[in-house]
Amino acid sequence: MKKSIHGVILSLLLLTLIGCNTQGAEVDEASPFYTGEITIVSGSSIHVEGKSEVYDSPEFVFHTDDNTAITNETNDTFSIVDLSKGQKVLVWVEKEAPVMESYPPQVTALKIKVTN
Repeated sequence: MKKSIHGVILSLLLLTLIGCNTQGAEVDEASPFYTGEITIVSGSSIHVEGKSEVYDSPEFVFHTDDNTAITNETNDTFSIVDLSKGQKVLVWVEKEAPVMESYPPQVTALKIKVTN
């Protein structure tokens, strides 16, 4: 009985870990989650003031991780340290990404594209 319970728990844990992998996740270029201007770059996060078609908040904090792609309009790649206040960005997040209900709201970015 204990072996079957351990097997079920291990299987659920494995499925959860597989489901959390965002590497290689596709981005719908036509539908960014948020559009705006960077107001603060802090560590591995950016604060952006702007708007979203799906979320009502005048500003957002986007965290970055190893899976976050940062590019420009010609698809040159960048690091978070290359971003600066005043840059205009489009931001995509994973389709069902959990948004922290703080003010401003926070979520991990899947892709950030600098547009100026």
